[in-house]
Amino acid sequence: MNTKDRILETSIDLFSRQGYSSVSIRDITGVVGIKESTLYYHFKNKEDILLTIFARFQEGYKKIFPPPAMMEDILIAMTPEAFLRKGIENYKTHIADHPEMSRISRILYIEQFSHQRAREILLQDVFGQSIGFLEVMFGKMIEAGKIRSLRPKTLAREYQYPVFAMFMEYQILKFDNKDTSELEAQLYEHAAFFIERIRV
Repeated sequence: MNTKDRILETSIDLFSRQGYSSVSIRDITGVVGIKESTLYYHFKNKEDILLTIFARFQEGYKKIFPPPAMMEDILIAMTPEAFLRKGIENYKTHIADHPEMSRISRILYIEQFSHQRAREILLQDVFGQSIGFLEVMFGKMIEAGKIRSLRPKTLAREYQYPVFAMFMEYQILKFDNKDTSELEAQLYEHAAFFIERIRV
């Protein structure tokens, strides 16, 4: 691992456990084992490190969504419930259980009320992209006659917001090394319950 990546890895770990404002440049360089001048060769300041971390999260978050060109094939190949289950699995794999992405998401939750960029990413990328994607997919399911003709955006919100809350609880349990099996079962039960209520 090169020096820049070591700085980022250490910063992600410290920010996710202590909060951005509680960590100093000296804290970071002390853990990495470098001089402060070496850090400033790679990053302008601590804010630059944080923004780089946020950009990394944005790139990683895109991985939970299939390419637009695959949407039609997915709808043909999968039942609505299987589609929602796959979404849960994708989020677990790429965010909640991913060592780096789960820690960055904790930074976003910690910093959302003190850092404008954290709020923007949560609102636009996490909430906005997820709801927008589901709105499109529910609309296509309605057109295909797989679910009842209801407002797609409302369906997206009604389904996804409980999922957001459960995944936040999931990450809290994981942070404390507590069992998540019951909560995981509830996530899949939520998907089944939701589709049962809107199935044609």
